[in-house]
Amino acid sequence: ANSRIVVVTGGVRQQEGESRLNLVQRNVNVFKFIIPQVVKYSPDATILVVSNPVDIMTYVTWKLSGLPKNRIIGSGTNLDSARFRYLIS
Repeated sequence: ANSRIVVVTGGVRQQEGESRLNLVQRNVNVFKFIIPQVVKYSPDATILVVSNPVDIMTYVTWKLSGLPKNRIIGSGTNLDSARFRYLIS
């Protein structure tokens, strides 16, 4: 409670052959439970999202939380950018 930073790692594992769109929907259902609890117990926290697909789940976290955009951070874009740079080099 009253955390300054909360790292959200929750989510379901992508099943073999499952589309990312289906994974998103299943993870949104998990976040509908998690994020309101985070806001309830740590209303002043900055939330760091690391659940996949991180870009979409970061947006979902922002919408579910009602917090300002500058307090919701997604961690995966740096990793994805590094992979992309490697692939095109």
